[in-house]
Amino acid sequence: MDNSSSPSIPTETAQKTIALLQLTRLGDIVQTNQMVEQLKKNHPNYRVVLIARKQFVQPLHFLVKDSFDEILTLDFNSFFKTGNDLKLNLVQKNIQDFTSKINSQGIDVLINLSFSKTSNYLAGLVNATHKIGPYFDRKNNIQIHDKWSQFLYSNVMTGPMNPYNLVDLFKNIVGVSPKSKLGIVKEFKKKNKVVLHPFASQKRKHWKISKWVEIIYKLSKN
Repeated sequence: MDNSSSPSIPTETAQKTIALLQLTRLGDIVQTNQMVEQLKKNHPNYRVVLIARKQFVQPLHFLVKDSFDEILTLDFNSFFKTGNDLKLNLVQKNIQDFTSKINSQGIDVLINLSFSKTSNYLAGLVNATHKIGPYFDRKNNIQIHDKWSQFLYSNVMTGPMNPYNLVDLFKNIVGVSPKSKLGIVKEFKKKNKVVLHPFASQKRKHWKISKWVEIIYKLSKN
């Protein structure tokens, strides 16, 4: 039989699953969500899973529910509340059950945006074709292969001299193209108020008052 005249059937491209590990606070989840909104615009065919702590992601469910295809919540309280006596084997089972739930997602790329020991160990337990951001290998050595995560790990996490917006750092780690600068300028021209948040979660990340005075002075002059 001659198959030369048979119509060609296009190969269906398998949907890629990206899992974002974000175990830190409310602000980090909000900024992660901003980045994912742009990611979904650029790549609507990607399936994006969020792995976050229950106490931080639940209050923001109204915000993140439309950005992520699935949200897996990690509840540390239920992990360790195994009765009056803390039993290691039960805690281990809880961890294994949760990692099995993550691994059932068929993750192509795992991206750790948390940069904490907890998230680094959890990232090491997740099965993924590719891993971005820090994770512990089987020899308990920290591994960070991409350059933007290396920058964040070595500079942003150790002091207050980071010149980048965290959303932009997340975009660079994930590979999301930034929005047009012209559009951002136009948006700001419509506003007549600026809100400053001169705080950080850790003292070593605080800017000095003199730095904030400099920023306020430049804003008022412009």
